[in-house]
Amino acid sequence: MASPRKRLLLVSRGPTKSITTWSGITWHARTELEKDFDVVSIDWYSRIVHAVEYRLMRLVSWGSQRFLKKDVRFLSSDTLPNAWLNGLVIWIAAILLRADFVFGTSCANYVAYVPGRIKVFHMTGTTFRALRDAEHYLDYSQCPRFMIGHYEAIERAAARRCCGFFLPAEHGAASLNENYGIPRERIAVVGYGAGLPRPVIDRHRKPSYTEETCRLTFIGFDWTRKGGPEVVDVANRLHQTGVPVELHIVGPPTNPVGETPFDVQFHGRIVKDEELDRFLELLSNSFTLLVLSKAEAFGVVFVEASALSVPSIAYDVGGVGNALLDGRTGRLLHPDTGLDEVASHIERMWRERPAYDVFRAQVGQHYDRDLSWERWRKVVSERIASTV
Repeated sequence: MASPRKRLLLVSRGPTKSITTWSGITWHARTELEKDFDVVSIDWYSRIVHAVEYRLMRLVSWGSQRFLKKDVRFLSSDTLPNAWLNGLVIWIAAILLRADFVFGTSCANYVAYVPGRIKVFHMTGTTFRALRDAEHYLDYSQCPRFMIGHYEAIERAAARRCCGFFLPAEHGAASLNENYGIPRERIAVVGYGAGLPRPVIDRHRKPSYTEETCRLTFIGFDWTRKGGPEVVDVANRLHQTGVPVELHIVGPPTNPVGETPFDVQFHGRIVKDEELDRFLELLSNSFTLLVLSKAEAFGVVFVEASALSVPSIAYDVGGVGNALLDGRTGRLLHPDTGLDEVASHIERMWRERPAYDVFRAQVGQHYDRDLSWERWRKVVSERIASTV
């Protein structure tokens, strides 16, 4: 007789059934975990916390700009009192829902102070220390000094409380080990799949490129940290060499580019819940995804590009090397690589189309083998089964 399935309480900063929460990562994690466990959640609670936090954050930002002449970043849910309350709510929910263990997704402030003996696992992109040390993450590097103490206390508490961690990149795993003393045997490095439903991937994947222009696509909300100005510079250099370049920009709230001698199409923010087909059509029709981030915990957008068989070009910073597989799903460049060299690499790809076509066709195959959610599920479920 088969043993009964374990029940998992899934917690996150946002609704676990929404594809917009944490770039779709939480939704996919839930979908995969449901194949091996009975998954329950308390989404109503995270919605309340998020609503309160958003309004308080806007109030603090407005007040600090008005009276202090600077923008103070303040995340109320990452304060110790809120973290203590979160832990108590999760513990009660686990009892009432008869959960065998708790699985948190990027929410140290939820899982750090769960009382009792129930086992807790945490899946996160990186650590607070790694984000703070990367000066381009303004929410963390420029947060009030008193908040740093709260962040650190919560992260250390989560490190002590959780019996297993799942991170997508070696960069974050090393920080967890070196800065918080977590033994490597409690850490599993396994990349996320694309934040896209599998049937949609199969429908939109384009292993061949048929456009007449060299369509470069930039995707990222944080224009400066994601290297937006540098991408525009590269596009301009390509234009000067005679490449019929076309730049598509997705993510920034307002158009950050002025007049250019080449075609720039600004798409703003695309919400996947509402405009998924539009997002997929735009990305799948790209010659390459070009995002030259200065700091990045992982970079799920590179995984999404590879799922659609679109090569990516990026700098080797943070955890990008685990999301973009150099020579298999794109080109990983040293952070000191000049923009002339970046442009020259794209120009060679454009002018050597037979070689590009062969490479592009293989990108999707590498995604299926090395970056898919099926692979993530296998690693995570085996680790959990050996612990609970």
